[in-house]
Amino acid sequence: MSHDFALGNVYKIQGKYSDAIECFGYCATIFRSLKDWQGECKAFGNVGLVYLSLGALDQAKNNLEESLNIAEKLDDLRAQGQIITNLGLVDARLGQHQSALKKFQRALQIARDRHNKRDEGNALNNLGNTYLTLEMIEEAIDMYRQALDIAEDTDDRRGAANVLGNLGNASIAMGRFEKAIEYYQQDIQLRKSMGDRPGLRIALDGLGLAYSAFGELKKALEYHQQALELARILGDARGEGYACWYLGANYYQLGELEKAIDYVSMALPLFEKVQDTSTLDEAQTTLNAWWKMKFGEETADAKYP
Repeated sequence: MSHDFALGNVYKIQGKYSDAIECFGYCATIFRSLKDWQGECKAFGNVGLVYLSLGALDQAKNNLEESLNIAEKLDDLRAQGQIITNLGLVDARLGQHQSALKKFQRALQIARDRHNKRDEGNALNNLGNTYLTLEMIEEAIDMYRQALDIAEDTDDRRGAANVLGNLGNASIAMGRFEKAIEYYQQDIQLRKSMGDRPGLRIALDGLGLAYSAFGELKKALEYHQQALELARILGDARGEGYACWYLGANYYQLGELEKAIDYVSMALPLFEKVQDTSTLDEAQTTLNAWWKMKFGEETADAKYP
């Protein structure tokens, strides 16, 4: 069983999500038949995480809640903290940011009670993301800096990469574009050294956004295109949608309206698939405006009522 579980983790890191779900699902069935509740808890949690990576939020939530139920019966605080964190990530994807904030705060308290530095760093990073979404930038940066200190102290390369990418996001929000580019480049280096392709996809898009904000639109296109190709290889519908959305925005800024329309049109069904309703609405509104610019009011209204 340990071999199957390890293989599932390898598939997850490589972005081979269907294979990872198959491995972890098989493990869950075997663990249940053996009445190995800890193994079953871990397997359901991993299935939930893979579905989260795919943007399949209902399946992610169902599997994570199943895992949490088992962890609570076992009184396994470490597992509870990790699962609550992942449920917070689901809430964040659904736009339920106050609910996500509460879950990350609970996970942080569990980590500190257990004196687990890596889990503490992860919770701080997630709190930073939520504060950034809520436009509480100073609070976000404070969380990120605490998280980065912990990642460096514990030699947690993945944790450090996550925080560096998020510091890039915060730097863009503050208008510090050169600093953002620096953070994303460090993030990309770490992702490549770990073979973390899903994380690399996010970092490439981040670097593209930083170059776009800095006014280097052709350089931004290059990184968003790399992110798009990687998202398609990984079967990452959410990542593919965002890369298309960013490419469309860049082509619009370059005055290439037809290409802009093509890319944002590709993004819409992807955002719908992963239940990202806020970005879907924004992209649809933008696309309607572009159609009106190209074809006139009547044609645009007929195509996009």
